Amino acid sequence: MQIFLFIRWLLFVWPVLVGQLPPPPSGGGDGEALPRLVVVERKIDLGTVLEGDKVPVEWVLRNEGQADLLIDKVIPSCGCTVVKLSQDEKTLAAGKQMRLKAEFDSKTRRGRQNKGVTVHSNDPLVPTMKLEFTALVEPLYDTKPGDNLNLRSVQRGESAVTVLEIMPTQGRKVVDVKNVEMDADLPLTWEATAFDAKYGEGERVRFMVDSSAGLGTLTGRVKVALEIDGITRTLEMPLRAQVVGELVANPKVLDTTRHHVNPGKKLPKVTVRAMNKRPFKILQATAGPFLDVQYEAVGRPRPESAYRFQLIVRDDAPVGPYGVLLEVKTDSLDQPVIRVPVYGIIAAPIDIDPPMILFRQDGTRMGTMRQLRIQARTLHALDIQSIECDNEHVTARVDTQDGRSQAHLRFLQVELTGRLPAGRHESVLRLQTNVAGAETLEIPVVIEVPAE
Repeated sequence: MQIFLFIRWLLFVWPVLVGQLPPPPSGGGDGEALPRLVVVERKIDLGTVLEGDKVPVEWVLRNEGQADLLIDKVIPSCGCTVVKLSQDEKTLAAGKQMRLKAEFDSKTRRGRQNKGVTVHSNDPLVPTMKLEFTALVEPLYDTKPGDNLNLRSVQRGESAVTVLEIMPTQGRKVVDVKNVEMDADLPLTWEATAFDAKYGEGERVRFMVDSSAGLGTLTGRVKVALEIDGITRTLEMPLRAQVVGELVANPKVLDTTRHHVNPGKKLPKVTVRAMNKRPFKILQATAGPFLDVQYEAVGRPRPESAYRFQLIVRDDAPVGPYGVLLEVKTDSLDQPVIRVPVYGIIAAPIDIDPPMILFRQDGTRMGTMRQLRIQARTLHALDIQSIECDNEHVTARVDTQDGRSQAHLRFLQVELTGRLPAGRHESVLRLQTNVAGAETLEIPVVIEVPAE
């Protein structure tokens, strides 16, 4: 019965619904003439491609409408695909067809690739159409290291320990290095030697630093001309090296700013060694006005081929951050002076938390009660001998009941009493202690009294 009633309702309303639907776009007759983009084969299989080949791709575009098809733009899916479309080809008359050409660069692409382009046009039904292509990119060679060639520390006139290995992939036999080009300002030379790799014969490229090279960091690009089983390719990669002299310091920068250090404490050690294990002598070692320097010979198996430097914070060093140079004078003709930047923060003998007391006399007890944490940086027993404030309404006492108190740790209960006039009042809470260098502590006190 319900089905019968639904059919009757549908027969009644169907003509009305049909009458309200807009007419479909017309390509002829009395309707507006419109373009229509048709691509029969939207996805093209390029098959197997050798890595490094540039492969052309073509799609046939047809205009099956009654008006000009205007191609606004064609956007590739990645930088490996370049579209070749002139300005004249952006207009396709009704009933005409054209070949949309692109080029796929398979360099650095390996394995199955799914790429394509997106065509933007004035087709009202399909304003954007995706065209795709697939390819299986077969690699010819592998490299070690992979993307960046970092030669690390290299002494002038010496060969780098790091080498560039170029090896044939499975199915290939021989890799031959034809030439190596580098940026003109890189003081490097090269040599290539063959070696037995996993799938065939590879080549190792070793780099040497000129004896006249300056000390410091080298950066640039290297371009290697290759031949793999008769197929020519060019390998490009960034190169970096650190040219060092006869002596090397480790670390190159001593940064201890993560942790405050107390006067009299030792910093991490610095080592200066000879790259060639040749003995040398230390003539002088200094580290500015805040640090003392001690050193000893630690070279093995040859004595005096390396030295270890111990930096110690002086007892009279001022509190706060510092930056100095560890300057080591040697008898080396190549490096008579070595400098190592040293950064750190010298801790105060006593730490106060919070460093300022803020009261707000707003009628609540919370605004007039504060607790101070006073801690000696060392485990030295802390004795607060006296407490006074230049505002008579501020009182403070050592909390002897606090179970957290230890010999080097004290807690103060500070309270605001009485009533002050509206406004901002500033004063100082002074403590006398038994800690050398912190006999008198001054803690700022700020009192805010809102207007009634």
